[in-house]
Amino acid sequence: MCGRQVCPLPPPRLTLAHTAQADEFVKLHESLQYEGEQAEKRKDYLVGKQQRAGQALAMTRLGYLQWLTTWWRAEFDQLHQATGFGFDPDGVNTVDKVTEQILVLEQQNNSLVRRSPSARGPPTRPSTLRPRVRR
Repeated sequence: MCGRQVCPLPPPRLTLAHTAQADEFVKLHESLQYEGEQAEKRKDYLVGKQQRAGQALAMTRLGYLQWLTTWWRAEFDQLHQATGFGFDPDGVNTVDKVTEQILVLEQQNNSLVRRSPSARGPPTRPSTLRPRVRR
């Protein structure tokens, strides 16, 4: 008899059924842990895949915008060569100035066309052209 002290209980007798049940519990716990780790890996993979796809799309857009910038630069350089007027994006009323310069060049071209004999067609004598009279 233990008296006032708590007597330790004798260890329970484990049977083969108890050990098999404990083994099944451990296997189930390990399986759940493994499935959880795999689900986390799949989630990380999908997040990474979406990030890579987004980055690839951003790089494609960047490449297109870089190409578009060089194209516009070439167009403005060509406009500068044709009009003699440079484009300054921060300038005041630059569009109006370019438009005015283009109109001046167009008027000069029209003036040259009017003076050109080939633009007027073959010379005609008004006296030789008589309207036909129907009888």
